[in-house]
Amino acid sequence: MKAILAEKPFDVSVVDVPEPTAAPGWVLLKVRAVGICGTDVYAYKGLHPFLTYPRVLGHELSGEIAEIAPADADASGLAAGDPVAVEPYFHCGQCHMCQAGRSNACLSLEVLGVHCEGGMCERLAVPVGKVFKPPEPLADDLLALVEPISIGANAVRRASVASGESVAVIGAGPIGISAMLMARLAGARVAVIDLETTRLARAAEMGAALTIQPEQTDPAEALRDFADGLGPHVILEAVGLPVTIRQSIEWVRAGGRVAILGQSNKPLDFSYGPMMKKELDVLASRNSVGQFPRILQAMVDGELTPSKMISHRISLDDVPATLADMHEHPSAYCKAVVCM
Repeated sequence: MKAILAEKPFDVSVVDVPEPTAAPGWVLLKVRAVGICGTDVYAYKGLHPFLTYPRVLGHELSGEIAEIAPADADASGLAAGDPVAVEPYFHCGQCHMCQAGRSNACLSLEVLGVHCEGGMCERLAVPVGKVFKPPEPLADDLLALVEPISIGANAVRRASVASGESVAVIGAGPIGISAMLMARLAGARVAVIDLETTRLARAAEMGAALTIQPEQTDPAEALRDFADGLGPHVILEAVGLPVTIRQSIEWVRAGGRVAILGQSNKPLDFSYGPMMKKELDVLASRNSVGQFPRILQAMVDGELTPSKMISHRISLDDVPATLADMHEHPSAYCKAVVCM
């Protein structure tokens, strides 16, 4: 079967790989759609800190159940032919994080397409507990958005975003847009900050109450005006750069919360004084846990309408060229989805 293999940095191709089989407790999926994530672009460029080569890419998945053991079908309520979204985080279930209900930060976590072979392929086997059927049918490409949206949902949960609060999201890429959507679903008013005007236009179209381009508008002043002269209750940092993390701490109101969901290995150098003076809660948010059912229900109910995140729909054969183009022209893309 076909798969997308990253052999080494800047060397990604369509290859033939062996067909998977499903052991008891696992399901065999026909992959229907795969979102291309920043993780995949980092893998293409050789910048991902955890990925090893060679690696089949892809972790934002939807599929159709091709095979499921009768006992697993009875226990799960799933059946062959069911459409599903795939939670791509494999946890041990034994470490103290798993035991505390925080399996998203399992001490031996493996993520599809990073630590183990991913879903940019025609068929894939995954544990039965990692597939989620929507309560009513949803399009394959929308089901592939559940995982990235869950990243934003986890940060909103970590920051305890409440109805009526003001929230600022730094970064209007797919994860920033996901955080904005979930903060709005929680009842917050949301401002979005980004350097790219095309991304800000998409954020406005999808419900941002305010968009801020820092080269055109002073973000600190704009956020004070947006939020009672005090600054936002919450800032969700979806870039992962030292400068934007420092800005989050600077711009949030006293007593506010900052959730960092942007990823970076760059050293962070900042003064602790503003955090102390404002008595801030500064939190990290990794992956997600327990968010898929809520997101699926919100999609079915029409409370969450993320289709405008999809900027490109491509075939599996198009992936190598698309990754190269995303490397060269990142602002031209929001979410590219491989449709099978």
